[in-house]
Amino acid sequence: MVPALAPETSPAGVAEGLLRVLRRAEATVHLVRTPTPEGGWRLTVFGPGNHQDTHDCPDARTCSARALEVEQQLCAQGYQTDARDAA
Repeated sequence: MVPALAPETSPAGVAEGLLRVLRRAEATVHLVRTPTPEGGWRLTVFGPGNHQDTHDCPDARTCSARALEVEQQLCAQGYQTDARDAA
């Protein structure tokens, strides 16, 4: 289950929480970015189904770049950004 995270702004001014929702038919993938206690950032990919993958990054820029790579891979597999996605 995807955690209910409202987009927030970290002290560094970087948006955190749900970044993107992608869909392909009934399959859904959520990309969530959160800060780590060590000062880095974590990208968590929820879906499709019960699959979950995490990517620890040293900074917000690296995390955003990784999120874009994941999104591009998903789009190449036929996923589309959810039109209701406000991120």
